[in-house]
Amino acid sequence: MLEVQNISINYGICAVVQNVSFALRAGKIIALL
Repeated sequence: MLEVQNISINYGICAVVQNVSFALRAGKIIALL
C-alpha cells in the first residue's frame, strides 16, 4: 500500500496542488493530472 498525506506542489510562485491526500491499495491505479 502507498499512502500520501498533505502533499503540495508549486510551479514557481503558483500553487498547483495543495493538501492532497490519497492511499493506493495493491492492484489499484491512480493518475493525478
